[in-house]
Amino acid sequence: MAYQFAHIETYSAQSTPVKGSKDHYNNADQVLGEAARDPQYSTHVEIPLPAQQFFGTLTLSDFREKYVQLRAQLTETVTRKDGSTYERKLRQDAATLYTEIHSHPLKSAEFLAEPDTHVETISAWMLHIKEDFKGRMPNGVDYTSVLHLDEAHVHIHILAMNTADPKLDANKLHVGKIAAAKFREAHGSDAGVPL
Repeated sequence: MAYQFAHIETYSAQSTPVKGSKDHYNNADQVLGEAARDPQYSTHVEIPLPAQQFFGTLTLSDFREKYVQLRAQLTETVTRKDGSTYERKLRQDAATLYTEIHSHPLKSAEFLAEPDTHVETISAWMLHIKEDFKGRMPNGVDYTSVLHLDEAHVHIHILAMNTADPKLDANKLHVGKIAAAKFREAHGSDAGVPL
């Protein structure tokens, strides 16, 4: 079986509205809480099950703790018009959390009903995700991942932080944003080419 979908996104400490929703907002803390199945972030799941740790440099709990600690310590240097500089806390809208969600077409209920029938397929799929992710990430990245079996489809959340970057810049991990930045640099333009 192939993917149902894969979604890559970056998040900041600042809440941003979810497209197409009137009252749903996402931020890094909410995304981490949803992956961990914190009750306040799992109301969309009828019967939440504990997230199953998959792979990573850190467990989900240790990742969250390190992320919160590093984000709280971040500062940036700002240059005034007169050329002088000062330090301030990193902007709340700076993308500091990188995420991927990989969803399999197999329904969670089917997997839970007959795990022995599906474990080989799901294990191979998970291994492919792990190898692909690790092959795309630069050195100095901390990451964790969890498997969820309590929504419609079997899916994996990967959460990463660009620990080696002084601003934890998650955009430097996003393949689409990397490609767009390279295009702009090569063409001296802030605009991309329409598809």
